Amino acid sequence: MLLFGLVSALRFDIPAAPGEGTLKCFKQFVLKNTHVQGFVDSPNQPFQTVEAVATDDSPSQNILWKKPNVINEVKFSFTVHEDTNVKWCFTNTLDGGQAPGPNVRRQIYLRQLHKADGEILESNGAGKDTKFEPLIKELEELERISLEILGDLNHFELLDEEMQETNEAIKARVATFGSLSTVLLIGAGAWQVYYLYSFFRAKHLL
Repeated sequence: MLLFGLVSALRFDIPAAPGEGTLKCFKQFVLKNTHVQGFVDSPNQPFQTVEAVATDDSPSQNILWKKPNVINEVKFSFTVHEDTNVKWCFTNTLDGGQAPGPNVRRQIYLRQLHKADGEILESNGAGKDTKFEPLIKELEELERISLEILGDLNHFELLDEEMQETNEAIKARVATFGSLSTVLLIGAGAWQVYYLYSFFRAKHLL
């Protein structure tokens, strides 16, 4: 039995791609008679459509929750009646004939609260045991700090990708400039040889 409820959170980026889009999935084991509630948050981006779907691992892969077009914060709620792996899948599809790229992506934030069925916390806080409030607040603060760290890591990862792209562009320009300089030097040397040859021929020195 879940006495206090299990809170989990996940934040990640998913690139957009045309056609069938880019798919990212993960599984999470959930005990039977567990109520799962929370929200999916993905800031809207032009020409990008994010679909979210949660299924179980039964042979029929029952759909527990589905949202074809996630825009900003979308809440969900469902109950798992048997021990199962809940599979979350997110697809980001690029629309309107737009070209994909490293910065064409959507950020996904998934937050879940698992509670034993019949012991679901109300949104107004009814049912909370006051003696657990300090622990809950401390856990919420730790979660907030963890999410901030994850956000910073994602930001640094994007900066690293941008620096790598800039480095590759600079290397390509340096290589082009070096090749052009070599061609110009060879051309200038050939012209000087031809000029000296013509000069000595005109002076009848050759």
